[in-house]
Amino acid sequence: MQEYPKDDKKPLPNANEAEVNYVNSEAKEFERLKKHIYMSDMDKLHSFTRMLIRNATLKKAIITHHK
Repeated sequence: MQEYPKDDKKPLPNANEAEVNYVNSEAKEFERLKKHIYMSDMDKLHSFTRMLIRNATLKKAIITHHK
């Protein structure tokens, strides 16, 4: 049986993790919008409904303390 060399390099990042270190929030927002432009209509609909569900959930939240 052939033995393969051991590779001690760091693991590859997950697909959800961004490898880019953004300088500011505008650059991050621009990249997010650029990604969403090319989504299919169904993906855009799912993204929009997830946003509405999150918004409804956050509106129901009761904040018990303030900083």
